[in-house]
This record gives sequence, C-alpha cells and structure tokens, in this order.
Amino acid sequence: MKHVDLVDLDPLVLDAAKNFRSLAALNQYSLYDSRVTVHPQDAVDFLASNRSPYHIIIVDFPDPTDQTISDLYTTEFYSLLKRSLADDGVFVCQSNSPEDTPIVFWSIGKTIESAGFQTLSYHTIIPSFGDWGFHIGAKKPISWRNKRVQVPCRTLPANLKKLFHFPHKILSKKTLAIVNSKKNSILHKIFKKENLYV
Repeated sequence: MKHVDLVDLDPLVLDAAKNFRSLAALNQYSLYDSRVTVHPQDAVDFLASNRSPYHIIIVDFPDPTDQTISDLYTTEFYSLLKRSLADDGVFVCQSNSPEDTPIVFWSIGKTIESAGFQTLSYHTIIPSFGDWGFHIGAKKPISWRNKRVQVPCRTLPANLKKLFHFPHKILSKKTLAIVNSKKNSILHKIFKKENLYV
C-alpha cells in the first residue's frame, strides 16, 4: 500500500479516531501513518474533483435512513465513483443486512450495476451488526473462483466461497430490487418499510 485517502464528512469523527487514545489504538494509530491523507469533506465533492485513479475504493456510508443518505446510494454516485476507479480496480460498498433488509441490499447491488459495473454480492457476520451484506464492483468481469485470503485474518473463513452463498429466503427478494437514482431516490422508504418487520 503506497497511499490512502480517507474521506469523511465529520471532522470531529476524524479527530476522535486520531486523537482519542482508545480509538486510535483500535485503528492501530493508522491516521499517523505518512501514507494516509485525511480529507474532512463530502465524498461526492471529493470524487467530483478527484483525477487520480484508485485500485481499491471502500465505501462505508451510513444506512439509507433518510432522503439525504439515500441520495448517496444512487446511479449518479456510482457513475462518479467509476471515474475514480482504475480499469483493473475494484470497490466494495457496505450494503446493509441481507437478512433484515434484503430489498435494500439487492437494490444497492442493482443500482451499482446500473452505473455499468460488474458485481459480486457477499455477506458475513459482523460482531454487533449480525449478518451484513456487501457488493464488490469492477469495470471488468469479476469472479471469486477458488481464491484464498493471502494475509492473516481473524474474521474471514478459509473458504471464501461461503461468503457468496445466500439462502433462498434472501435470494427470493432480489426480484423486488429497484434502481435508486436522484430522480427516483426511494431507498430510504424501502429501508423504513423493511425495518418495520425487524
């Protein structure tokens, strides 16, 4: 890893992650690493002005609980992100719980695809969150095949293929997925409706 740009809207969160000893210890004092540049700004504004291609982009937005956050999970956002992704790069987007909010989960994947990405969907158990879903996006076709984790990891299974298997009750909701766009930003409404049943 040669360089990391960390973009977050809240400068107080960034300050706490760097300067509160207990939080800094959790992130292994990574914000003091000379390879890390912190950008306290909106992700959309950052991507709009960025001209450097990234090989890896990690998107960790909050859940789409309201219109403002729902507007981040749009075709327009992923199209903007595509400009900053190297041709052989990949990105991953946290996509809510496929167990508790499966239509939200599949809608995020469908929206990513609407921006011209190839996708892989997976889920894993996250302590304190439960079963949590993610989508990997790339400009080129991607496949997990028989790849294995090459670095020490406490949380991923030895056989990564298990992460890409979804039970029928989750897969059956895929047909209800929508494309979330600026003109049709309704992901927050689906999120609220699904959370009524959680």
